[in-house]
Amino acid sequence: MRNALAIAMAISMGSLMVGCSKKVDLAPVTPNVPAAPEEVHAPGWTLSLFSKCQEGVTPDQCVGAYGYSILTDGTFQVGPGPKGELRTGKLTPDELNSIAAAFGPGLDTSTLGTLSHDTTDATETSDTVTLTWGTSEPNLVVKSEGTDLSYQTKSAAIAKAVLSAIRNLAVKYYALPFPDACTDGAVTVAALFSSMRVCEKNSDCIFVSDSFDPIDATSGVKITTDDCSLVQPLAIANGSLVQSNKNKLQDAISQVQAACGANYARPNCTNIAELQLTGAPPVCLQGVCKGPGQTLRLR
Repeated sequence: MRNALAIAMAISMGSLMVGCSKKVDLAPVTPNVPAAPEEVHAPGWTLSLFSKCQEGVTPDQCVGAYGYSILTDGTFQVGPGPKGELRTGKLTPDELNSIAAAFGPGLDTSTLGTLSHDTTDATETSDTVTLTWGTSEPNLVVKSEGTDLSYQTKSAAIAKAVLSAIRNLAVKYYALPFPDACTDGAVTVAALFSSMRVCEKNSDCIFVSDSFDPIDATSGVKITTDDCSLVQPLAIANGSLVQSNKNKLQDAISQVQAACGANYARPNCTNIAELQLTGAPPVCLQGVCKGPGQTLRLR
């Protein structure tokens, strides 16, 4: 159950990220005018954790084995895995603030100094935290191995606080196992479905069946919008995109169902959500195909 819940959380975060990235911008292109000197901001940072677990623990069961990174805007990334697998999501404002607060005086290009050593309590993992500014090479922040602590922060206390802060977030968001064919496949399909919902006008949008065929809005049938599976049915989408990607959609859903098996169903889910078609077509709202406002019926 814990694994299935982690999968559902990963899908939700992945869908959120894709939904943001697929927004259709219809505004005219404006010239790229260089910013005035006073408007130029410091390059963004990336804080990364890489961990090695005790002997006998495989990498797919080790939090941080393939890297857990946090970006300036609060985006986090798990991976890449051995085949390039990635999971992404977004921290809450408080969680992002906890990272900045751990550095004490602030997180800027003067955060790091000379390499120092101290002792620390031994833990079950060996951890390395790096800080990257823009496209520069990663800089060591802190490394904990056994009882040895290496750091380049202003003090050992700050180094321990930074390690604790990013480690706590990794434990929360680095769902195990990683990589995992079911989890990663479900996230990929959810992202694919999201990309099928982008639109420019109402006429782009249609209702679709489980086999990705169009359904007439005046048919009076009920379509399933939530069947308790890890990936909710597409149901409403851009008709042209679905038509041109039908085989890809069918293959993707078949592969993830095969990878997940019985775990494809969300645990403790019993309510099937359906949408009664009454003649009103779907609409394009803020670049995304959505329902016309019919009432969801639960059974």
